[in-house]
Amino acid sequence: MSDWKEKLKTVAAQQGIPINANPPPPQPARRALQQQTRKIKVDRNPGYNRRAGAPYNFVPLNRQVIAVAPFRGFDAYDTPNRKTGFIECELEALTPLYIRGAGRAFFSPAGKTKIPASSWRGMIRNLVEILAWSQLATDEKRLFYYRGLADQSNLRREYQAHMSSFNAKARSTTYKMSAGYLEKFGVSYRIVPARKSNGRQFEQMLKTETAKVMARTAAKDIFIYQGGDKTAQCFFRRGQNCIVVSGRMPNKKRDWMINPPDEQAPPITIPDDDARNYQLDENRTGPNLIAELERLTDGDNEPLRLPCFYVEWVDNDKHPRVAFGHTAMFRLAYEQSLGDLLPEGYRWNFSDDRPLDMAEAIFGTVFGNELFASRVYFEDAALLETSSPAAAPGIPHILSTPKPTTFQHYLVQTSDLIRELSHCNSDTALRGHKLYWHRQSNWQAPDLTFDKAGLETFLQKQGLQIPPEHRTEKNGKLLLRNFPALQNEKLKTAIFEFVRTDGKSQYTVIQPLAPGAKFKGKIRFENLTEVELGALWSALQLPENCCHKLGMGKPLGLGSVRITPKLFLSDRQKRYSSLRHEWTTLPQPESAETVQALQTEFERFILQHLDGSEKPASSQLWETYRLRQLKTMLDWRNTAKENWPERTRYLEIEHARNGNEYKTRPVLPIPEEVAR
Repeated sequence: MSDWKEKLKTVAAQQGIPINANPPPPQPARRALQQQTRKIKVDRNPGYNRRAGAPYNFVPLNRQVIAVAPFRGFDAYDTPNRKTGFIECELEALTPLYIRGAGRAFFSPAGKTKIPASSWRGMIRNLVEILAWSQLATDEKRLFYYRGLADQSNLRREYQAHMSSFNAKARSTTYKMSAGYLEKFGVSYRIVPARKSNGRQFEQMLKTETAKVMARTAAKDIFIYQGGDKTAQCFFRRGQNCIVVSGRMPNKKRDWMINPPDEQAPPITIPDDDARNYQLDENRTGPNLIAELERLTDGDNEPLRLPCFYVEWVDNDKHPRVAFGHTAMFRLAYEQSLGDLLPEGYRWNFSDDRPLDMAEAIFGTVFGNELFASRVYFEDAALLETSSPAAAPGIPHILSTPKPTTFQHYLVQTSDLIRELSHCNSDTALRGHKLYWHRQSNWQAPDLTFDKAGLETFLQKQGLQIPPEHRTEKNGKLLLRNFPALQNEKLKTAIFEFVRTDGKSQYTVIQPLAPGAKFKGKIRFENLTEVELGALWSALQLPENCCHKLGMGKPLGLGSVRITPKLFLSDRQKRYSSLRHEWTTLPQPESAETVQALQTEFERFILQHLDGSEKPASSQLWETYRLRQLKTMLDWRNTAKENWPERTRYLEIEHARNGNEYKTRPVLPIPEEVAR
């Protein structure tokens, strides 16, 4: 033992402090584990250096679904204590508010600015779904797609397990996918497998050889795939090999050659769900083979067939499935659908005596041949004449569709280590209801990138040009810097027009309403129980300091609104006794005590039906773990917190300081952790 250890041992002995000569190694500090779903028990907050930021987060998925009554019997009007009436709502914009109408203007049918009924109906239904422990409304058969060739996470191993494996000793790659020809068969699609030669259906060939073959191939035998931001080619002659040339890639030296169709092999029918999911893959940047089959025509009187690669598997219900693509390393479908990622027992079987959850009972539902009509009716909310005017038009940051490739955000994660993350083929679950944070940030894009030749030609026709201090040129692109600060209004208007008319531009022009805009609208309801009306009221009258999110541009800080509701109940006996009742005598709003009693009745009902794992320590519904996260996300006071726009921004691929922030797949913390 070294001298310092001897001295420490002597001093400790004198003070009566025992020292273990071989202390156990220190354990890493662990954060509190939060319960989230029945299938995956915990959702761990990531370590500080593994935290992701985003303008959205999730209210955890409920582990149980609370039923309100059997499916039938809701149309019984002789049931006592049912409530009929309307709720008058004033909606005030706290940030710029935008719902698209014609052109760039706000939604304004017949020249009257309104919030359409469908917009705020969907917002309120979503909140009722969360508050009442209802089922998450989602497309259960929807599949997502991935390509993990160079991914740093375990998704790379998942992709290779289905597509290819590399033998380091022999320095050779074994491809596991198959090849064939996609064709339309009636209203469905099927794949005719390629003929095998030496046990293989395809092989690679050098691009130099591809060029030679292409030079002597007739134009009618060359097909150009189109779609996304890439193109691909295939060319072949009947009964001969087909060569597929996929999109460009650095250092790419080979193309794919597929053998002719094997007319003796049984065709592989593509299940309708797989064909549908393939067409719903919004993140594909390459060609859509099904769309190409519809677009291309064949000069011969034979069925059109397009070369493809495919993988077969059997799902959890023992049904055969097929994933396919235009090149060998295509985007592969996850084997689990959205329905498979819901907690066990979360969905009820569709039967005649199936119960309803609260959201279905209030807003209606359809499944199979069963129909239950809505008992709430939203009206368009009209802009008050004394309200604020529209803000100046502008070009917002580009917003794309949600990216299911960012699975570390959308699925429950029990580890933040990149090689232990759960993806859509893992034993995990959907994280919950996605909501957006309230933010006060500049929604306009500061810098815009255009095709230099196209923009300058457009401006020259109008005798305009961009000032040198606002422009940078690179690789045929023109970067228009600090566009909102541009002083020349005529030039600004011309650029707005170019954005609207240029088919290649990803930008859009919008003109939101300024903060302070006020709307008024009604929600009419019929035959609701006290519990149901309490649920509807709770979704409108949020806890103190909480506000709703509505309209377009939520990630950019648009759409924060405060709703002030007033409840009006009908006297049913008088209403049906006199045709003119409520036409000449306007009802009076209910007292605060009445609406509080309805809200209390709803909260009591939910708390009574919660199992032990989800009940709060107190008797307050908003103190349950799930609703604490909801209240955190709806809290307007978050906007005043230090560095809030930075804490709730999207990750960037080319961040000035951090580089590609997506590369290491950081994990999204729970809402309470973000807001601390």
